Amino acid sequence: MKILRIDHLHMKGNNFDKTAQAMEKLIGQDFYMRMDFTEKDGAEVAYQPYPIGLELFNPTDISKNSGRIAAESQPGVIAISYKVPNIKEAQGEMESLGYKLIEYFDYGEIQEALYDTKDDFGLMIELIEYPGDSITDVSNNIEDL
Repeated sequence: MKILRIDHLHMKGNNFDKTAQAMEKLIGQDFYMRMDFTEKDGAEVAYQPYPIGLELFNPTDISKNSGRIAAESQPGVIAISYKVPNIKEAQGEMESLGYKLIEYFDYGEIQEALYDTKDDFGLMIELIEYPGDSITDVSNNIEDL
């Protein structure tokens, strides 16, 4: 599979606000955005693309898939997100290796596919595709984020 780079890490802390504040102190800047996806996905997220791509999860509704996945995960790094040039091709490769698709997100120019790879790697793998090098440039144009 062609992987362009590690795009970001998905993390979960014991206390969302405390973990977010500690991370902001550590990296010397506030999270780029905080989003409440409780109604749609059952989680709230704090996202920071630079200097290190971090996505901090807090489960808020375990009846929804993202909330359940986050709730079932132990604190720490729960997934690694790889930027790929063609998500459909990469998905085919992941599935040919026997990995199960857990979630797929289509935000127009941003596509994400999360796979259950915990048995082999101890964490999940997400594939992400978006044009260019800056997800912030792309995400600023998406209304559903």
